Amino acid sequence: MLYWTSIFHAVASFALLISFYQLKIPLITFKREKEVARKLMFDGCWITEDENEERGILDTIFWYLDRIVISSKSFPMKYWDKFVRRKTKQKYKDQVDEDTLTSLLGAERAPGDTSYDYRYNCWLWIGVILTNAQFLYRVGYLLCSACGVFISPFFYAFLLIDVVLSFPMLKAILQSVTHNIRQLVLTIMMTLVVVYLYTVVAFNFFRKFYVQEGEDGEEPDRKCHNMFTVRIFD
Repeated sequence: MLYWTSIFHAVASFALLISFYQLKIPLITFKREKEVARKLMFDGCWITEDENEERGILDTIFWYLDRIVISSKSFPMKYWDKFVRRKTKQKYKDQVDEDTLTSLLGAERAPGDTSYDYRYNCWLWIGVILTNAQFLYRVGYLLCSACGVFISPFFYAFLLIDVVLSFPMLKAILQSVTHNIRQLVLTIMMTLVVVYLYTVVAFNFFRKFYVQEGEDGEEPDRKCHNMFTVRIFD
Protein backbone atom coordinates (compact mmCIF):
# COMPACT_ATOMS: atom_id res chain seq x y z
CA MET A 1 0.00 0.00 0.00
CA LEU A 2 2.86 2.39 0.81
CA TYR A 3 4.49 1.58 -2.51
CA TRP A 4 1.37 2.40 -4.52
CA THR A 5 0.86 5.54 -2.43
CA SER A 6 4.36 6.65 -3.39
CA ILE A 7 3.58 5.94 -7.06
CA PHE A 8 0.44 8.06 -6.80
CA HIS A 9 2.46 10.86 -5.17
CA ALA A 10 4.98 10.81 -8.03
CA VAL A 11 2.19 10.92 -10.63
CA ALA A 12 0.50 13.80 -8.77
CA SER A 13 3.82 15.68 -8.64
CA PHE A 14 4.22 15.23 -12.39
CA ALA A 15 0.66 16.46 -12.97
CA LEU A 16 1.34 19.56 -10.85
CA LEU A 17 4.46 20.31 -12.89
CA ILE A 18 2.56 19.96 -16.18
CA SER A 19 -0.30 22.14 -14.93
CA PHE A 20 2.17 24.83 -13.83
CA TYR A 21 3.83 24.71 -17.25
CA GLN A 22 0.52 25.00 -19.06
CA LEU A 23 -1.12 27.64 -16.86
CA LYS A 24 1.61 29.75 -15.26
CA ILE A 25 4.45 29.73 -17.79
CA PRO A 26 2.40 31.60 -20.47
CA LEU A 27 1.65 34.34 -17.92
CA ILE A 28 5.31 34.54 -16.86
CA THR A 29 6.36 34.64 -20.51
CA PHE A 30 3.85 37.43 -21.20
CA LYS A 31 5.29 39.52 -18.36
CA ARG A 32 8.87 39.00 -19.59
CA GLU A 33 7.92 39.86 -23.16
CA LYS A 34 6.13 42.97 -21.95
CA GLU A 35 9.17 43.98 -19.90
CA VAL A 36 11.53 43.53 -22.85
CA ALA A 37 9.16 45.32 -25.26
CA ARG A 38 8.74 48.33 -22.96
CA LYS A 39 12.51 48.59 -22.42
CA LEU A 40 12.97 48.47 -26.17
CA MET A 41 10.28 51.00 -27.12
CA PHE A 42 10.43 53.51 -24.25
CA ASP A 43 14.01 53.28 -22.95
CA GLY A 44 15.82 52.49 -26.17
CA CYS A 45 17.54 49.56 -24.54
CA TRP A 46 19.84 47.62 -26.95
CA ILE A 47 19.58 50.57 -29.38
CA THR A 48 21.02 53.63 -27.65
CA GLU A 49 22.50 51.74 -24.69
CA ASP A 50 26.25 51.13 -24.64
CA GLU A 51 27.10 47.44 -25.06
CA ASN A 52 30.22 47.77 -22.88
CA GLU A 53 28.38 49.31 -19.95
CA GLU A 54 29.33 47.78 -16.61
CA ARG A 55 26.81 45.23 -15.36
CA GLY A 56 26.72 42.24 -13.10
CA ILE A 57 27.33 38.77 -14.53
CA LEU A 58 23.67 37.76 -14.44
CA ASP A 59 22.53 41.12 -15.78
CA THR A 60 24.99 40.79 -18.67
CA ILE A 61 23.75 37.29 -19.52
CA PHE A 62 20.10 38.38 -19.51
CA TRP A 63 20.99 41.52 -21.49
CA TYR A 64 22.43 39.43 -24.32
CA LEU A 65 19.59 36.89 -24.15
CA ASP A 66 17.02 39.67 -24.51
CA ARG A 67 19.03 41.19 -27.33
CA ILE A 68 18.88 37.88 -29.19
CA VAL A 69 15.14 37.44 -28.73
CA ILE A 70 14.17 40.88 -30.07
CA SER A 71 15.55 39.88 -33.46
CA SER A 72 13.70 36.55 -33.50
CA LYS A 73 10.75 36.34 -35.87
CA SER A 74 8.39 35.05 -33.14
CA PHE A 75 8.92 37.94 -30.73
CA PRO A 76 6.53 39.01 -29.28
CA MET A 77 4.44 35.85 -29.20
CA LYS A 78 2.50 36.21 -25.93
CA TYR A 79 2.47 40.01 -25.57
CA TRP A 80 -0.62 41.44 -27.24
CA ASP A 81 1.17 44.42 -28.83
CA LYS A 82 2.32 42.87 -32.11
CA PHE A 83 3.75 46.11 -33.52
CA VAL A 84 6.81 46.47 -31.28
CA ARG A 85 9.24 46.50 -34.21
CA ARG A 86 7.28 49.06 -36.20
CA LYS A 87 6.87 51.45 -33.28
CA THR A 88 10.54 51.12 -32.33
CA LYS A 89 11.72 51.80 -35.88
CA GLN A 90 9.39 54.79 -36.13
CA LYS A 91 10.62 56.24 -32.83
CA TYR A 92 14.38 55.80 -33.35
CA LYS A 93 14.66 56.23 -37.12
CA ASP A 94 16.20 59.70 -36.65
CA GLN A 95 18.83 58.49 -34.15
CA VAL A 96 19.90 55.19 -35.71
CA ASP A 97 20.20 54.30 -39.39
CA GLU A 98 17.67 51.92 -40.87
CA ASP A 99 20.13 49.08 -41.58
CA THR A 100 21.23 48.97 -37.95
CA LEU A 101 17.64 48.94 -36.72
CA THR A 102 16.73 46.19 -39.18
CA SER A 103 19.65 43.99 -38.15
CA LEU A 104 18.95 44.59 -34.46
CA LEU A 105 15.19 44.09 -34.54
CA GLY A 106 15.02 41.47 -37.28
CA ALA A 107 12.01 40.74 -39.45
CA GLU A 108 8.51 39.80 -38.37
CA ARG A 109 7.18 36.31 -38.90
CA ALA A 110 5.50 36.05 -42.28
CA PRO A 111 1.85 34.92 -42.37
CA GLY A 112 1.66 31.13 -42.62
CA ASP A 113 5.26 30.63 -41.46
CA THR A 114 5.25 27.63 -39.08
CA SER A 115 9.01 26.99 -38.96
CA TYR A 116 10.72 26.41 -35.63
CA ASP A 117 12.13 29.61 -34.14
CA TYR A 118 15.19 28.40 -32.24
CA ARG A 119 16.14 31.90 -31.02
CA TYR A 120 12.83 32.50 -29.34
CA ASN A 121 12.68 29.02 -27.83
CA CYS A 122 16.25 29.25 -26.47
CA TRP A 123 15.33 32.54 -24.79
CA LEU A 124 12.08 31.03 -23.53
CA TRP A 125 13.78 28.09 -21.83
CA ILE A 126 17.03 29.69 -20.68
CA GLY A 127 15.82 33.18 -19.89
CA VAL A 128 12.30 32.47 -18.62
CA ILE A 129 11.48 28.86 -17.69
CA LEU A 130 14.76 27.55 -16.27
CA THR A 131 15.34 30.74 -14.29
CA ASN A 132 11.92 30.70 -12.64
CA ALA A 133 12.20 29.66 -9.00
CA GLN A 134 8.68 28.21 -8.81
CA PHE A 135 9.23 25.99 -11.85
CA LEU A 136 12.60 24.77 -10.55
CA TYR A 137 11.03 24.05 -7.17
CA ARG A 138 8.38 21.86 -8.79
CA VAL A 139 11.01 20.07 -10.86
CA GLY A 140 13.02 19.37 -7.69
CA TYR A 141 9.86 18.22 -5.93
CA LEU A 142 9.13 15.75 -8.74
CA LEU A 143 12.72 14.47 -8.75
CA CYS A 144 12.64 13.86 -4.99
CA SER A 145 9.34 12.03 -5.31
CA ALA A 146 10.63 9.87 -8.19
CA CYS A 147 13.90 9.11 -6.38
CA GLY A 148 11.89 8.13 -3.31
CA VAL A 149 10.04 5.55 -5.40
CA PHE A 150 12.89 4.10 -7.47
CA ILE A 151 16.04 4.71 -5.38
CA SER A 152 15.45 5.17 -1.66
CA PRO A 153 12.73 6.50 0.68
CA PHE A 154 15.48 8.72 2.08
CA PHE A 155 14.61 11.34 -0.57
CA TYR A 156 11.15 11.85 0.92
CA ALA A 157 12.82 13.75 3.77
CA PHE A 158 13.51 16.66 1.40
CA LEU A 159 9.78 16.99 0.68
CA LEU A 160 9.28 18.28 4.23
CA ILE A 161 10.49 21.64 2.91
CA ASP A 162 7.07 21.92 1.29
CA VAL A 163 5.55 21.96 4.79
CA VAL A 164 7.72 24.97 5.66
CA LEU A 165 6.65 26.81 2.50
CA SER A 166 2.97 26.10 3.24
CA PHE A 167 2.94 28.30 6.35
CA PRO A 168 3.53 32.04 5.84
CA MET A 169 5.29 32.45 9.20
CA LEU A 170 7.76 29.62 8.53
CA LYS A 171 8.23 30.91 4.99
CA ALA A 172 9.12 34.35 6.35
CA ILE A 173 11.73 32.78 8.64
CA LEU A 174 13.24 30.93 5.68
CA GLN A 175 13.29 34.10 3.58
CA SER A 176 15.06 35.98 6.37
CA VAL A 177 17.94 33.49 6.02
CA THR A 178 18.03 33.35 2.21
CA HIS A 179 17.48 37.08 1.63
CA ASN A 180 21.14 37.90 2.30
CA ILE A 181 22.45 34.65 0.81
CA ARG A 182 25.34 36.39 -0.92
CA GLN A 183 26.66 37.88 2.32
CA LEU A 184 26.20 34.52 4.02
CA VAL A 185 28.19 32.69 1.33
CA LEU A 186 30.99 35.27 1.49
CA THR A 187 31.12 34.91 5.28
CA ILE A 188 31.44 31.13 4.95
CA MET A 189 34.23 31.59 2.39
CA MET A 190 36.09 33.91 4.75
CA THR A 191 35.69 31.37 7.57
CA LEU A 192 37.13 28.61 5.39
CA VAL A 193 40.13 30.78 4.53
CA VAL A 194 40.81 31.54 8.20
CA VAL A 195 40.48 27.86 9.15
CA TYR A 196 42.83 26.89 6.32
CA LEU A 197 45.45 29.39 7.49
CA TYR A 198 45.19 27.99 11.02
CA THR A 199 45.59 24.49 9.57
CA VAL A 200 48.79 25.49 7.79
CA VAL A 201 50.24 26.96 10.99
CA ALA A 202 49.23 23.93 13.08
CA PHE A 203 50.68 21.49 10.55
CA ASN A 204 54.05 23.22 10.39
CA PHE A 205 54.60 24.21 14.04
CA PHE A 206 52.33 22.15 16.32
CA ARG A 207 52.32 18.76 14.66
CA LYS A 208 54.03 17.02 17.59
CA PHE A 209 51.18 17.89 19.96
CA TYR A 210 48.83 15.74 17.86
CA VAL A 211 50.91 12.55 18.30
CA GLN A 212 49.70 10.03 20.89
CA GLU A 213 52.42 7.64 21.97
CA GLY A 214 51.56 3.94 21.67
CA GLU A 215 51.66 1.48 24.55
CA ASP A 216 53.82 -1.65 24.74
CA GLY A 217 55.81 -0.91 21.63
CA GLU A 218 52.81 -0.04 19.48
CA GLU A 219 53.09 2.51 16.73
CA PRO A 220 52.25 6.06 17.85
CA ASP A 221 48.88 7.40 16.78
CA ARG A 222 49.73 10.29 14.51
CA LYS A 223 46.63 12.45 14.14
CA CYS A 224 48.42 15.15 12.20
CA HIS A 225 50.36 13.43 9.43
CA ASN A 226 48.87 15.52 6.58
CA MET A 227 46.80 18.67 5.99
CA PHE A 228 43.54 16.76 5.78
CA THR A 229 43.89 15.15 9.21
CA VAL A 230 44.91 18.49 10.72
CA ARG A 231 41.77 20.05 9.28
CA ILE A 232 39.61 17.28 10.83
CA PHE A 233 41.11 17.37 14.31
CA ASP A 234 41.16 21.15 14.45
